Amino acid sequence: MFDTVLGLPAHPLFVHGAVVLLPLMALISAIVAWRPPWWPRLAAPVAAANALVLVLVWVAKESGEKLEHRVDRTPAVHEHAELGDLLPLAAFVLLACSLVPAYLAWRARRDRTTSAVLAPRGLALATAVVTTLVALGVLILTLQVGHTGAVAVWGDVIKA
Repeated sequence: MFDTVLGLPAHPLFVHGAVVLLPLMALISAIVAWRPPWWPRLAAPVAAANALVLVLVWVAKESGEKLEHRVDRTPAVHEHAELGDLLPLAAFVLLACSLVPAYLAWRARRDRTTSAVLAPRGLALATAVVTTLVALGVLILTLQVGHTGAVAVWGDVIKA
């Protein structure tokens, strides 16, 4: 299922979506986390988008596992695979962070409180700080995974 598409490796198809959408959702998640008044409108869609991106990242990882068995096991491929195994976990942690504002907005709606009292100031600040740190980690890890993948594919093809 995750091996090939029309006879070509499926991994590059899924990777391009993950490499674009995961960092984008990390940035969006951090921005929304810092704006509690936006939570009632945006927190649930951001969490839903993060869930979809998590699935895409997992599919990219699984297709990479299939491709790994079809190519030479070079040190570059090994490094890329090891880092790539961490990316779904990072996407999951980002999803967990985005669920906090979504839950607080849902609870405020349920209790009929205004958006200004979604969460105590300390909880809102902690949510924003943790989400921002996770987003930075996701960005860095995504860059590392992408770079090691590019080195694995192109390192011996392109001469300096």
